[in-house]
Amino acid sequence: MERDLKDTLNLPKTGFPMKASLPQKEPETLAFWQSVDVYRKVQEKNAGGRAYILHDGPPYANGRIHIGHALNKILKDIIVKYKSMRGHSAPYVPGWDCHGLPIELEVDKKLGKKKHEMDVLEKRRLCREYAEKFLDIQREEFKRLGVFGDWENPYLTMSYDYEATIVGELFEFVRRGSLYRGKKPVHWCPSCVTALAEAEVEYADKESPSVFVKFELSEKDATNRLKLEAGKKYFILIWTTTPWTLPANLALAVRGNINYAAVLDKEQKEFVIVADDLVKRLHEQGILPTNNVYRIFPGNDLKGLQAKHPFIDRKSKIIEADFVSTEEGSGGAHNRHAQGTRRPPPQGEHKPFLPPLLAVQEARHIQGHGAVVHLHEDKRPAGEVPGGDKQGPVDPRLGEGEDIRHAPAEARLVHLAPEGLGGAHHGPHLPGLRRDCSRRGLL
Repeated sequence: MERDLKDTLNLPKTGFPMKASLPQKEPETLAFWQSVDVYRKVQEKNAGGRAYILHDGPPYANGRIHIGHALNKILKDIIVKYKSMRGHSAPYVPGWDCHGLPIELEVDKKLGKKKHEMDVLEKRRLCREYAEKFLDIQREEFKRLGVFGDWENPYLTMSYDYEATIVGELFEFVRRGSLYRGKKPVHWCPSCVTALAEAEVEYADKESPSVFVKFELSEKDATNRLKLEAGKKYFILIWTTTPWTLPANLALAVRGNINYAAVLDKEQKEFVIVADDLVKRLHEQGILPTNNVYRIFPGNDLKGLQAKHPFIDRKSKIIEADFVSTEEGSGGAHNRHAQGTRRPPPQGEHKPFLPPLLAVQEARHIQGHGAVVHLHEDKRPAGEVPGGDKQGPVDPRLGEGEDIRHAPAEARLVHLAPEGLGGAHHGPHLPGLRRDCSRRGLL
């Protein structure tokens, strides 16, 4: 009699089917968990255990979930379930960020050209409706991933109680005297017409126009302080790869321990001041017409002088800064601390003289952007002028090549004292706001 070979195998007898059929089984398992309210029972069982709270950064309610959402939520769910299995009280409260550019951009896409004609309050209402729609969609999709949580009671940044809590915390800063009005450089996207957080910005290689610009010195300063011959023109040469920031210039930076040379032109009508070590290179590049050095002096002699802005009726103070070097450029740096944090704003004795300049005049216009490049752009190939290639900030939503700008914004800022939130800030407080809060019984 012929035997079936499978009967000769010593295998365990189980109720598990040979085929997993996960597309059918997973929804059944999830439905069972929901029917017995397994999340609530786990919380009740571990109520007396050591607390473990996972503070989950909320996703934007701006579309269906993608693989990034899945990876994020599943990894966190593994941690929360592990802690729960270890006896911890580990509740998970999901949440959604219902404000900001991602939602606004999606609404703008739907509105098309109407977005420029629509009332702001009406657009906000549409943004709220859009967020409500997709937070419900995402909630079901996260449940489908098997993530445990208090899905019926999430936190939403647009809920009124959440917003009231934020206002209450803000008043606490006011009460402590930590809120003040100041100016801070922020990333600004002219296309999206919005400020961008540092975390939203990406950096890409880009070729920037390299610009040498002359700032004129007064004859009095040039002759008395620098001991130059009278009756001529006097300039200090600076170099920058961000010419669009020149309208925001408030200072020129030199290095105190670097020697500077006053170079006299062929007609002997003007002096151009550059770092002495760079005279030969600048002459070979054609930036300086001659290498005829009239006098050499330390950078400290330039400190404190005033130079005339080349195309705006404003003075630029010459300050000392340790970021100035003779590796490239001219030995003179253009300082526009209101348009970027790459270089720190002037501190100490310079700070009172250099308030940040607000160069954003309208939502889509940054003062001088575009025109400045053509005023002073070096037209030669970028390779001939060192420093032409650099990394610049871009808005990842706009694609490669769409760069963004720094623009100073006037805002209410919170000062966090080193000794804690209770420390006093000796700055421009908002006494009117404090009086109003006190009058309303909020302080």
